[in-house]
Amino acid sequence: MSIIMKNNDEEELVSETIKEKGEDENKYNTVSLKEIKDVLGVKVNESQKKSMVKEILTNIFIAIIMVTYLIIVIMGSSNIDIEIFEKDIKVMTLSILAIGIFILEMSYKKDNIKVAMYGIEVLIFGASNLCLIYVIKLYLNNLINIITYMGIGVAVYYILKSVFIAIGNTRKYKKDNNDIKEIVKKK
Repeated sequence: MSIIMKNNDEEELVSETIKEKGEDENKYNTVSLKEIKDVLGVKVNESQKKSMVKEILTNIFIAIIMVTYLIIVIMGSSNIDIEIFEKDIKVMTLSILAIGIFILEMSYKKDNIKVAMYGIEVLIFGASNLCLIYVIKLYLNNLINIITYMGIGVAVYYILKSVFIAIGNTRKYKKDNNDIKEIVKKK
C-alpha cells in the first residue's frame, strides 16, 4: 500500500510541477519543448524524397552504362582484330563526344546546371576513351588493366556523387522544412 501511495504522491508532485511550468511558460511567453521537438523532427517530405531518388538513380544509370561500355571494350579487345578494334574505338569515341555535346546544348537551352554537369561528365568519359586509342597502339598488353581502372574510377565517382547528393539534399530539405524561426516569431 505504501508503494502505491508513494507513486500517487510522486504523480501528483510531477503533475503540479508540470502545471507550474506551464504557467511559467505562459507567463514568459516561451516556446515549449514539445514544439521544438516537433520542429526538429521535421523530415523530408515525399516529393523531395522522390526528387532525390530520381537524381541518384540517374547517376547510377549513367554509371552502369559507362561500366557496361568498358566491359564490352574489354571483350572486344580479345575477340576483334586490332586494326578493326582501333576503328571501333574511334567511332565510339566520336559517338560519346557527340552525345556529350548534345547534352551540353540541351542544358544550355533549358538553362539547367545539373544537365550541364552530366554533359561534362560524358565529355570527360569520351576524352578518357580517346586515350584508349593510344593505349592500344603503345601498351596493348596493359589495355585490360587500364580499362579496369577506368571502370573502377567511374563506379567510385558515381557512388561518391550519389552519397553526396543524398546527404546534401537531405540537409537542404530539412533546413527548408524547418519552421522553428516561425514558431519563435509567433511567440
